[in-house]
Amino acid sequence: MKKLSILLLLILFIAIPTSVFAVNTVILKNGTNIKGLVSGQDDKGLTVKLANGNTQVIPKSQILKVIYKDLSEQEAQKIRLEEEKKLKAKEEAERKKAEAAEKLAKAEEEKRLAEEAKNAEALARQNEVKDKSLKEKQAKEDADRAKSDAEWLVYREKNKGPSDAVKACGSRMGIIWRSAVLPGWGQWCGGYKISAGVIAASFAGTIYYSQAVLKQDYLQSKQSYDNFVLLGQVAGPLTRLTPEFVFTTSDLTSIFIENIFYNNIIADEKKSSQAANARYLGSLGGIGLIYLSNLIHAYWIGREQYPERQSVSVNGKEIKEGFDFETKFDQPLGQFGWQPKPSAVHGELRYSILF
Repeated sequence: MKKLSILLLLILFIAIPTSVFAVNTVILKNGTNIKGLVSGQDDKGLTVKLANGNTQVIPKSQILKVIYKDLSEQEAQKIRLEEEKKLKAKEEAERKKAEAAEKLAKAEEEKRLAEEAKNAEALARQNEVKDKSLKEKQAKEDADRAKSDAEWLVYREKNKGPSDAVKACGSRMGIIWRSAVLPGWGQWCGGYKISAGVIAASFAGTIYYSQAVLKQDYLQSKQSYDNFVLLGQVAGPLTRLTPEFVFTTSDLTSIFIENIFYNNIIADEKKSSQAANARYLGSLGGIGLIYLSNLIHAYWIGREQYPERQSVSVNGKEIKEGFDFETKFDQPLGQFGWQPKPSAVHGELRYSILF
C-alpha cells in the first residue's frame, strides 16, 4: 500500500506542468526584483507571467540580470552587487578603450598634420629653389642677350658703309638730285631698274592723263557752262520780258516756266564743270604724291649699309634677326604624291631673336 502511494505521488508530479512550480527572478537596475515565469522575449524586452496571472513586459534597458530560479532577497542583492560591479567594470573598460582610441586618433591626426606641414614646407622650398633657378637663368639669358645686342650694335656701327646705290651713283645726294630732276633717274643710276621704271611710268602716265584727258574735260565742261550762262544773259527767257513779247498772262507764265528749265540746265552744267575740276585737281595731287614718293625712295636707297646679323637655318629655311615676311603655296598631298597645282597661298610675318 505504501509503495502504491509513492507511485501515485510520482505519477501526479510528472503529470503536473513544470510551469506551475517554476519561478524566475528578474533583477532590475532600479534596485527591485520581479518574480514570475519568463514566457517570451524579443529585441525590445522580456515578457514575464506574474504569480497573479498578469503578464508584464520589461524593457531590456531596465534589466540587470535574469536568474531562472526563485531567489531570496539576500541572494538577489548579492547577485545585484556582483552584476553592478561587473557592469561598472565593463563601462570603465569601455570608457578607457574609447579614451585610448580617441587618444590614438588624435595622435594620428597630429602626425598627419605634421607630415602635411612638413611636405608643404618641403614643396615650398623646392618651388622657391626652382623659381630662383628660373629667375637666375632668365637673368643670365637677358644679360647675355643684352651683351650680344650691345656688341652687335658696336660691330654694326664700325662696319657700316655706303649702299650699292651710293656706290653706283657716287653719293646719296647724287641719287636725290637726279630723282628730283627726273623721277626714276636716281633709282636707275643706283641700280634699282624696276623701281625706276615703275616710278617713271607712273609719273609720266599720270601727267599725260591729267593734262591730256582730265584737263581737257574740265576746260570743255567749263566752256559749256560759260556758254550757257552767256546765252542766258543775251537770249535767255528773261530777255523776253518786254511788251513786244508779252501780250497775255499765259505768255508771262510760259516765259517763267522756260526760265526754270533753263536754270536747271545751267545748274547741271555747273555741277559737271565742278566735278571735272575736282578730278583734274585730284590728278595734280596724284602727280605730287608720286613725285614725293620718288624723292623718299631715292633718299631711302641711299642710306648707309649695315652688315646683316647672323642667321640660322631651320629645315632648310633661313631665319634672320628681326622682322621677316614670307609667302608660299600650300600643295595638298594626293594619292601619288604632291599635286602639281597649288590649292592655297598664305603669308607669314615673324620677328626672330637669334642668340
